[in-house]
Amino acid sequence: MCGICGAVNVDRERPIEPGLMREMLARLAHRGPDGEGIATGQGAALGHRRLSIIDLSEAANQPLPNENGSVLGVVNGEIYNHRELRGTLEGLGHRFRSRSDSEVAVHLYEEHGLEAFDRLEGQFAIAIWDGNLETLVLARDRMGEKPLYYHESTSRILFASELRALLADPGIAASPDDLAIHHYLTFKYVPSPSTGIRGIRKLPAGHLLHWERGRASLKRYASLPRPQEAREALGRGGGGSDETLADQVREEIARSVAGRLESDVPIGVLLSGGIDSAIVAYEASRARGGRLATFTVGFDESDYDETRAAAAVAAHLGTDHHPLRVRPDVAAALPEMVAHFGEPFGDSSAAAVWFLAREVRRHVTVALGGDGGDELFGGYDRHRAIRLYGELGRSRASVLGPLLSRVTGSLPLARSRRSLVGRLERFVQGSAMEPLEANNTLLTVFSDTEKSALYTAGLDARMLDIDSVNLLRRFYADAADPLDDILYADLCLGLADQLLPKVDIAAMASALEVRSPFLDRDLVRLALALPSRLKVGRRRGKQILRAAYSGRLPKRTLAGRKAGFGLPVDRWMRGPLREMSRDLLLDGRSAARGYFQRGTIERLLEEHVSGRANHDDRIWALLCLEIWFRTFIDAGASAASTAGRESAGRAAKDGAA
Repeated sequence: MCGICGAVNVDRERPIEPGLMREMLARLAHRGPDGEGIATGQGAALGHRRLSIIDLSEAANQPLPNENGSVLGVVNGEIYNHRELRGTLEGLGHRFRSRSDSEVAVHLYEEHGLEAFDRLEGQFAIAIWDGNLETLVLARDRMGEKPLYYHESTSRILFASELRALLADPGIAASPDDLAIHHYLTFKYVPSPSTGIRGIRKLPAGHLLHWERGRASLKRYASLPRPQEAREALGRGGGGSDETLADQVREEIARSVAGRLESDVPIGVLLSGGIDSAIVAYEASRARGGRLATFTVGFDESDYDETRAAAAVAAHLGTDHHPLRVRPDVAAALPEMVAHFGEPFGDSSAAAVWFLAREVRRHVTVALGGDGGDELFGGYDRHRAIRLYGELGRSRASVLGPLLSRVTGSLPLARSRRSLVGRLERFVQGSAMEPLEANNTLLTVFSDTEKSALYTAGLDARMLDIDSVNLLRRFYADAADPLDDILYADLCLGLADQLLPKVDIAAMASALEVRSPFLDRDLVRLALALPSRLKVGRRRGKQILRAAYSGRLPKRTLAGRKAGFGLPVDRWMRGPLREMSRDLLLDGRSAARGYFQRGTIERLLEEHVSGRANHDDRIWALLCLEIWFRTFIDAGASAASTAGRESAGRAAKDGAA
């Protein structure tokens, strides 16, 4: 796990400026505190910051060459099937200089060209410079676990693991992409390939970019099969008992976890107390032998504190458990977080990952997590809501909505999203809609109507004819079961552009590598082939996971509902973040942008503080956006550079602790 960057000039006689590469790597230093490497050629340069995981020797330093140095590669991530691939490549005559999993990518490309990347099982962002063909190839893993950003101009292409490293090039002007901001306000993240800054793009999951002397072509090399395709490919059209399918799911998870435990540095499991991480801890304990280190972060707010549930799982498994108590200063940390993400990112749970990673990194360098379980097996509240909507039918739901509205309207005003009232309110929100449109509504931060009230007239005229939700609808295929479409869209859009970048950026800010066993290629294909009835029930999601691990995990864990990994932002917006939000969102600098109406923002803040409504998602999204403007658009590259160096210093200090 590392940070990578590079540049190639169209004019091959013009060398890459050494100062540019040094500055780009300085902005990635937090991702790789163990070493730095640069390889330069005629008009090309690759850079690497190393976080040593497998083969700690200098032989594994990057950039990595092939046998004669004509092909160079830099890799961020882990290749889990590297031993199998190495054996095949050695049989074909390739010679390796290290035990590194990353070196496999260079020789595999040398052997198979652009067909190499689909043979890799892992999480990765890879750059290959082919000196023979004078081409640059960028590739991102099929699920999107590792990010990769790039910028093309008439004179060169640059790439990096994080956006702000690209802004080390003084030729790149950071100007806002209004359409990306429009989409951000819908989803609280910017869907690929946009980033929020014009001219800077992110490589979509499962894609490669082939660049040759200023000509670039984007190609999808791996795609997720739609559920019906997965069933046909795996013969899951209805054959096999539920018990047999549960056994197969458990076998695939066990294999995936075992394959992600290789490490020459300390490794552990992030244990939230929920079923996904408990399953990962169970399988890791069985596969690893000896006592497994597990970690849980606890907060003072009882309804956001999962230490007790996690401790029960740890005691059941006999792990070396570390409950970590955190009292976060979010107001102080938020500007640094925004600088790391580089693009507008408004998922408040990123703060929870941020503080968790800082504490866990004091103990281990690698941690396994349960990310992807909700998307694969239907773990979100809205998945169960969609199931209920379908069973109730639209007419009955139309009656239920007003009834529940009257009930929730009589209850206390300060409604946490985790409270029963908060859950009922979200259920009511989509109860009178068709399932797919209800899902769209439940995912939306600002609807078109709310944007119309928020935008100034100029922005309103330019943007409101553009329906952001169409980005979601493109993954729908009018399946007989709407949940098939919804879960597929969750994997293709929300997972790749929101959840996985959140985990990578927030964890790697502290040089912590997180691995996600649920995202194994074969496990994903099996999960896609399963009927939704084995995933989403009326009362709980992840039905097949609960069946697969019955008798293996505590009953309370298997029966528990999803809590989600987050922070009490709704209360913070009435407390420690109240003044910060008002100061940043209502001052003259914010108003001068001409994006939003001051009166609408004042109303959102006042309604939230008074308890008449819960606007925590909206206010957090606007607050992060405003800090992003000040960091990248107003202050430019210098502020991002300063934040990066501060983070790198902290990561190095924490790693040595």
